[in-house]
Amino acid sequence: MTRKVLAGVPHRSFASSAKPFTRCMDTHDAGGAAVAGVMALIGKSQVSKAVPPEPTETVRNVKADVDEVKQAVKGNRETAV
Repeated sequence: MTRKVLAGVPHRSFASSAKPFTRCMDTHDAGGAAVAGVMALIGKSQVSKAVPPEPTETVRNVKADVDEVKQAVKGNRETAV
């Protein structure tokens, strides 16, 4: 087993035709960037399609409040006439 120093980092090489360390990293970085870009686009499309959940309890409470106010207004109109 021989030790080689590639890009300032000690590296153990089991094959005499090992790629330089920096070249391997560039290849992997490009592939990783492509995968990350595709995943980002997929995630963006999913987020834009997403609909926030409707707060059903709040909607129900607001409708009840509106109905109560309407009844109160009706009651005041009838007594004023």
